[in-house]
Amino acid sequence: MTTDAQPTPTTSARRRQFRRPAGEQPTAGPPALKAPTVRQQRRPSRIALGVAIIAICALAGWWAFGKATTSTPVVMSATALPAGHQIQDSDLRVTRLSGGDGLATVPGDSLKSLVGQYALTDINTGSPINPAAVGPTFGPTAGQAVVGLSLKTGQLPTQDIRVGAAVRIVASKKTETIPAGNAYSGIVMRIGDTDGKPATDQNGTHNIDVAVAHDDANAVSQLSGSGTAVLVLDNTK
Repeated sequence: MTTDAQPTPTTSARRRQFRRPAGEQPTAGPPALKAPTVRQQRRPSRIALGVAIIAICALAGWWAFGKATTSTPVVMSATALPAGHQIQDSDLRVTRLSGGDGLATVPGDSLKSLVGQYALTDINTGSPINPAAVGPTFGPTAGQAVVGLSLKTGQLPTQDIRVGAAVRIVASKKTETIPAGNAYSGIVMRIGDTDGKPATDQNGTHNIDVAVAHDDANAVSQLSGSGTAVLVLDNTK
């Protein structure tokens, strides 16, 4: 018996067998899983706090910058002014001072008011003029005389003494003509150096000039010469 062999399908025929009908869509696989979306919760209170901190920092920076850049015109010495010097226009100049809060100065527009006054203490070149360092007079006024005192340590205060300070010269012991305790009022006219401490000589003696009433000059000179004068600094405030 003869068996008819079936023809082997060609490659093209096999492809036609698996060809999808027109319009047929491929079978979709399982849907891809999406990661869950996490929503960040915003807290209004924290946002407000952050904004407030930024605002405060900005204001602080602005204030500091303003303070650093703000300057005020003040009167300054153009040259060294020794105590007793009558101030001239050429002795002064106006400069701008930054950060001078709490410093006693003379405003720049008041420069002319200082001309003709006297330096009551030594003023260094380039120093802002302190109103307390100048005055309308220097030296004895009518009816006064200047007496030079020679004082040992213990005969005058340890605190600084300034030109123009009100003082009393007191007799610590009785002399031939002056009872102990007698006191004579005076004004300091000259001190040894700019820091208010009277100059001392090689013997450790402090030298200071004081203006006293003309009638008291002899007694004060006697107290100084005998070593019995004590200088008392009065508070005139």
